[in-house]
Amino acid sequence: MEFNDFFNLMKPVLGKERANAKLLRNLIAMITKTDSDVDPSQDQSDDTLKSYANGKRPLSPEYARGIIAEIEFQNFVDSVNSNDEVVIERLSDDFKKYDPTVTPDIVGTIAGKLFLDILYKAAGENTDMQKSLVPSKYYLRHRYGNQLLVENKGNCPFKGCGKPLLLSNNEATQAYFDVIMIDSKSGEHSENLIALCPECAAKYLLSHTEEDQIELQDLKISMYEHLLAQKSLTDIKVEEAISEVLEVLYVTDPNEITKLNYEPQSVRDKIYKNNYLLLRTNIFNVTQYYPFIETQFKSLSREKKMNYNVLSSQIRLAYVTALEKTSVQDEIYNSLVEWLMGITNKSRVACEIVISFFVQKCEVFDAPSKQTV
Repeated sequence: MEFNDFFNLMKPVLGKERANAKLLRNLIAMITKTDSDVDPSQDQSDDTLKSYANGKRPLSPEYARGIIAEIEFQNFVDSVNSNDEVVIERLSDDFKKYDPTVTPDIVGTIAGKLFLDILYKAAGENTDMQKSLVPSKYYLRHRYGNQLLVENKGNCPFKGCGKPLLLSNNEATQAYFDVIMIDSKSGEHSENLIALCPECAAKYLLSHTEEDQIELQDLKISMYEHLLAQKSLTDIKVEEAISEVLEVLYVTDPNEITKLNYEPQSVRDKIYKNNYLLLRTNIFNVTQYYPFIETQFKSLSREKKMNYNVLSSQIRLAYVTALEKTSVQDEIYNSLVEWLMGITNKSRVACEIVISFFVQKCEVFDAPSKQTV
């Protein structure tokens, strides 16, 4: 993709005017620091900027380097996401030609990465180290940073460094890390990414031995396994409707909930017979709350506030993800409860009740359902 192609794709955000210097300045402002005294476009004439926009000339290396020096990736993503749904949908459709995985939710991130690629190509930064450094510093940190910080508990794990990767004072918290690919040939996937302090990241990318790479790969595996089900579950998005169900549970007096004659047979079948505490907890939760929760879900479905089938699939995905990490039922159940607590900020008791509901619905733990009403 050339710069003028990217410029034209961004027209739904920039405006309907023909290519001109004003629109190009606005585009550059979207991806550079808002609080900087330096304007990369300041020394560019309007005619020059217009020629960049309409493709009559390529971006000059000096101009591209000036933009790179003032990059603020998050600013670009926020600028794209601030548009209305119609604009974002159109932008997503237009960018599919260059990245089939793009969706309205991530179009800002994908477009930003393509913009970075164009800038670095124009700047002439084509060394292997630069190719690794660029996405590490901007795109990869934006897309995977939070997940990787949880994984290494917020400290640089390389060779016992231990530096905090988030710096804070009384007013603000600032990210102090880069995300790198452990094996530059393996590509962009979470198992090949790790968050390090800028110093360790730069040293590793500049020069590392095969032993260093193996050490980092082993470290990554160790941290990944330690998180078990928790790591992957944090990435799963559950519809907001489940928070509404939990909110009702949270504020409703248990005495007001009708206890129907419901025998939770499938719970008995699916939990190991010697796991008495887990079995007892789930039988109580299902017997007491199952009809009530089911009624709430049906109501929300009728009001088109949720899609129950989608929600069930997400819960099932959460269970399967947990099962890949451990076969111990207590650990699976607790990881799902803690995951639900994390995304809803509701009480543990309420989250246990909802997970028990999905145990009964056969989305969690496997066995034939034998319900008796």
